[in-house]
Amino acid sequence: GIYVTATTSSSTSKFQYFGNELRVDLDEDNTEDSAFLLTSESSGTGRFYYVVVALNANDGYVGINGILIGDRIIPQSTEYKNNEIVVTYLDRQQDEPMSKKPSFKNYRYFKVMNSTLVEIIK
Repeated sequence: GIYVTATTSSSTSKFQYFGNELRVDLDEDNTEDSAFLLTSESSGTGRFYYVVVALNANDGYVGINGILIGDRIIPQSTEYKNNEIVVTYLDRQQDEPMSKKPSFKNYRYFKVMNSTLVEIIK
């Protein structure tokens, strides 16, 4: 797989390209950008999924911030509707244990604003 390493002031994480890629103009500059999912596994049993965006710039793609979607979820689709990135996935209800297989369909909405990925709460 394709791996990306991200370092913050407190730790270094290894991310793997998961897919569910979307290729549309996300920042209204008439160029095709990309939104997709990455995963990161912790030292425990967690597998964390993030939605990230790469904006098409003059000299290639530039990654901007990513947003955590969930731990041990089952991604379904990434779509572009009404100028928003819509990530659909299966998750657990709040009162269900992490050992239960995800079966609750959930939707999260995102948009690129001022070169930053933000979540739209609905």
